[in-house]
Amino acid sequence: MTTEDKTRITVDIYGHQYKLKADTSTNHMKRVAELVNDQMFRIAKGYPRLDSQRIAVLAAVNMADECFRMNEILEELSNVQKEQEAIKTAYDKLTTRYQELKQEDEKNQTLLAEQNGKLQQIIEQEKQYKQENQKVKQEQEQAVHQMLQVKQQFELCKQQLEQTKQQLDQTKHQLEQAKQQLDQSKQQSTQLNQQLEQAKQQQNQSKQHIEHAKQQLEQTKQQLDQSRQQLDQEKRQHLELKQKHEQDQQQSNWLKEHGDQLQEENAQLKLQLEQVMQQLVQEKQAHHQTSQQLQAEKELLTQQHQEALSELSSQIDADIQVIHQQQQIQLELLSAQHKDELTSIKRELQDQLVSLKQKHQDELEFTKLEHESAVEILTQEHQDAIAELKAISDKLKNELETSNHEHQFELATLSEDYANELAVIKAKYQSELALMKQEHQGELLLVKQQHRTELEVAATTHQEDIDSLVLMYQEEEEAKLRRLEEEKENLQGQYQEQQMSLKEQLEEQQQAFREQLQEQLDEQKASIVQHYQGQIEDLLAQMQTERNTRTQQFEEEKERILSQARLEKEELLQMSMNDEAQQDELQAVKEEYRKLREEYAKLQVEYNEWIELVEADSPSR
Repeated sequence: MTTEDKTRITVDIYGHQYKLKADTSTNHMKRVAELVNDQMFRIAKGYPRLDSQRIAVLAAVNMADECFRMNEILEELSNVQKEQEAIKTAYDKLTTRYQELKQEDEKNQTLLAEQNGKLQQIIEQEKQYKQENQKVKQEQEQAVHQMLQVKQQFELCKQQLEQTKQQLDQTKHQLEQAKQQLDQSKQQSTQLNQQLEQAKQQQNQSKQHIEHAKQQLEQTKQQLDQSRQQLDQEKRQHLELKQKHEQDQQQSNWLKEHGDQLQEENAQLKLQLEQVMQQLVQEKQAHHQTSQQLQAEKELLTQQHQEALSELSSQIDADIQVIHQQQQIQLELLSAQHKDELTSIKRELQDQLVSLKQKHQDELEFTKLEHESAVEILTQEHQDAIAELKAISDKLKNELETSNHEHQFELATLSEDYANELAVIKAKYQSELALMKQEHQGELLLVKQQHRTELEVAATTHQEDIDSLVLMYQEEEEAKLRRLEEEKENLQGQYQEQQMSLKEQLEEQQQAFREQLQEQLDEQKASIVQHYQGQIEDLLAQMQTERNTRTQQFEEEKERILSQARLEKEELLQMSMNDEAQQDELQAVKEEYRKLREEYAKLQVEYNEWIELVEADSPSR
């Protein structure tokens, strides 16, 4: 602002007119002049001897003193304002801190609720772990008990096998008797061959009487060859022998007129054939009785073995059911015993975790993970042990069933094969005899009618054929008997070897399995008990240490946080009570301070202008 822009005003100060220039309003200049005038009159009134210049100096000194005092007051007000601002800032901080603590308290309450849930899970897991540990011990004891029962059952099976062995020995003895009967049949066949040889010799004497039947025998031989194409070599040769023998008998009847001796020989041959047929019938009956006896013994052995297996299976199922019931009862008792203790522990831990912070949450999370991992490991190991015991039990049962089934099947197969072979041999032998007899009778009648006149011509040729046929028949019969004997011996040897092999294999398998099972159970029992005991002791010690440490930490932290919270709440309460009054007072002080600063600034400006005017007017006076 320039000099031309300033306002000029004339004021009266202590009886003199002064022209003043001011850049403020005229009223303001007038109030300043009045203040100076009043100040000078007060000084003049108090000090009447002073001249106007000294009065003006004293007035200036007084006004300067008031100005300094006002500055001091303003500084004090400024300090008070700063203090109020600092108090407000601290109050804001405390309010913020209070809100943070409130949020943290809410968060801690939420975390506490979560932690209580997790703690409940840990307690349940610990309870489950104790129950599973107890269950494992019980199952180990039960497994030992079951092994003793299985051992007893093995002894029973062994006794049953001994009984089966005795029965097989009896069967063997019966087979020996059958063999003796076959030997007797062989001897009878040998006697028959001898009788046939005698008949051959007798027929050689009548060779001259049957020369004329040579051609007819050749034709008959051709017809027999056509029939023998449908049968095997043994049947054909045997049939030819029987046919020629019947022809000889018929021819002998035709030649009765030639001599009583030939008739007697034919009668003897017929009688011998009847004896052979009777012996064959007796042998058939004996074989049939032997087969029935073997079948009955086989059915009896099968029934006894099946009853033993059924009894063993029922006993195992009943033992398993009793074991499960005992386990359930013991688990309920343990649950009732530990319920109060776990409830008390839960209540104590809940009281201790009221003021838990995030670091406690982290520690509990880590502990929870460790406990979960340990429980999972123990649970898995427990399940593996149970699965192994169950697998061993199933394997034992399956092996017993398989061994019994195999033994039963092999015994039935051998008995059936032996019976079938005997039946086939009997049927074949009987059918061959019947067929040979039937065909021989028909062909003899035909030859008798057609070639009665040519018997003498064919006698020589017939004798040669008879010799060859008898020889072939003897060889065939001997070969058949040898084959039957060899087959019977082979079957008996195979049957005995198979029985001995099965018995040895079964005993070896049972012994090896018992030893292996006992070793596995002992090892598993020792390892499981040692493992669980070590883990239980470690976990209990660790849990006790952690519980003591956390209890102490919780108590200290709880006391510290409660003390801090009480102090902060008291401060906040006190501040909240004084907040309104302090705010009003602060506003009033601020307003008064603002007014004083304005008045002081105006007075300072007016005083400066007045000094200038005084200095400007002093020379003129």
